[in-house]
Amino acid sequence: MFRKEHTPWNKNIKINRDKYPEMGNLYKRAQITYICTYCEKEFESFKSSKRKFCSRECWRNWFKEHHPMKNIESRKRVSESKKGITTVKGETHGNWQGGKSFEPYPLGWTNTFKEQIRYRDGYKCQICGVSEVENCKKLSVHHIDYNKNNIIPDNLISLCVSCHMRTNGNREYWKVKLNGGLKI
Repeated sequence: MFRKEHTPWNKNIKINRDKYPEMGNLYKRAQITYICTYCEKEFESFKSSKRKFCSRECWRNWFKEHHPMKNIESRKRVSESKKGITTVKGETHGNWQGGKSFEPYPLGWTNTFKEQIRYRDGYKCQICGVSEVENCKKLSVHHIDYNKNNIIPDNLISLCVSCHMRTNGNREYWKVKLNGGLKI
C-alpha cells in the first residue's frame, strides 16, 4: 500500500485498535465536537469537514432566516430601495426616434446583400479594424446617413457590434466621420 519512505497524511492520529477491531490496519479519521449554529446542539464531525450545522434541516431553517431574499424584512427593504427607480421606455426615453426601429427595411435588404457589403470591407470593422473571425460574430451593416431606405452601397459600412452601438449616439458626429470614408 505505501512505500517505505512514504509518510501517510494521517500519521499523527492514534487509534485504539481494541475499540475499532474491524478497521484492521486503516487509520481512523479524527473527529471533533462542533456546536450547531442553528440549534446549538453538540455533534461530532471530521476535522476536515468544518461543518456548522448538525443536519440539513438546521441548515435550511438558518438559511430561511438569514438569506437576504428569504427574509421578509429584507424583501421589504429591497423593494423600498427600488421604488424611486423608474425604467424609461418608449417615447419617454432620450434616444426615442419616433418608432423608427419598427419600420420595415426595403426589399433589397437581404442577407446576401449584407454579405456583399462585408466582403467589400474585407470582413473587418471599418472603425476599429477587428475582423469578423476575432469577434466570433458577424459584422453589422450600418447606414451612414441613418436612413433605412437608403441601401446604396456607398451609404453602408461594416462595423463590429460595439462600434455599431457607439455610432448610435452622437449621430451628427458619426455622419461626418463616416461620410469622409476615413478609418478612425
